Amino acid sequence: MIGFFSAFLSEEGSLLGLAISAFLSSTLLPGGSELLLLWLVEQGESSLWVLLAVASVANTAGGFLTYWMGRWAEKG
Repeated sequence: MIGFFSAFLSEEGSLLGLAISAFLSSTLLPGGSELLLLWLVEQGESSLWVLLAVASVANTAGGFLTYWMGRWAEKG
């Protein structure tokens, strides 16, 4: 169990956590990834540009999912 949580504290885990947070926050689920993004910038483990790229790509993917859910619901 400790190994599971320590994986999210590594650089790769924090990027994955940011991606999941950004993806979910751009769908119908409430929440925001901005605080996590700011915290990761403050930690300084990853480049600002890498963090912004991960958050942007994941947020865009979540937006596409929401769009396609709306298109599907419209037809159904």
